[in-house]
Amino acid sequence: SGQKPLNRNYKEETKSMKNLRKVLALVLALAIVLSTFTTAFAAEVQNTEKATTLNTLGLYKGTSTNEFVPALEEGATRAQAIVLIGRALGWTVDESKVAVAQFADVPAWAAPYVTVALEKNVTNGVSEDSFGADQPVTLRQVYTWYYRALGFEGDVWSNPSLLVTAKLASQETVNALVSAALTGTEADATRDDLVGLMYSSLSWSAKDKTTTLIADLIAAGKVDESKAVAAKLYEAVSKLDVASATMEGYKEVVVTYNEAPAKAKAEDVANYVVTIGTSIL
Repeated sequence: SGQKPLNRNYKEETKSMKNLRKVLALVLALAIVLSTFTTAFAAEVQNTEKATTLNTLGLYKGTSTNEFVPALEEGATRAQAIVLIGRALGWTVDESKVAVAQFADVPAWAAPYVTVALEKNVTNGVSEDSFGADQPVTLRQVYTWYYRALGFEGDVWSNPSLLVTAKLASQETVNALVSAALTGTEADATRDDLVGLMYSSLSWSAKDKTTTLIADLIAAGKVDESKAVAAKLYEAVSKLDVASATMEGYKEVVVTYNEAPAKAKAEDVANYVVTIGTSIL
């Protein structure tokens, strides 16, 4: 027909180009799917209800002054972490302190808490003249600050297992912290992470104390007891009063309380004092 046959090499190159396009298209599709999955996973928020509870208790304010915006998907900074720890521990701060002399990078809203943190040796900053206020915070750092703030001793930064001894973290959590530190895969904490840890801390106890942090906050007037009870974070302790006391002959007195006392205390005679000549028992 006079038409020249197609070059064999051209056919193969064309076929190869088509296959390459298919491979590139598949790779691109997978990249998009994985990117979407990673973003969704990274933005996953788990502590919305806890954030609301902490807000009700006055411990977590969110990012807006007009309404409660928890912004749990956002990253957390060292300054934010110190403020939340301070609130969770009921620190008394001087709001007039709007700057920290040795750390010019501390914003005014965090200055009162950073000042107390320095006084309590909770943190020393990232250098002699920088707190690293805007730097991302890690869970390992937050656990370390909590450990020190609660009065526990020991180099918990180098030995996170001390968190287990202090009953601030499980062995599984400590293993994860150590593994991330050793492999250089420590992730920056999110506000969601901080809220979850802050909520858990309310059931912790400071060194040599038997009361929980939420009980301490209530006793200090930092948290309303009724709100803590409603959130099921605290069980109200009712006062035991004598409802009535009657004589049964000359050897027996029947005492009726407003509620049933603990059996051991009720049977302990040391808890009863009789004053002769008066009506006080």
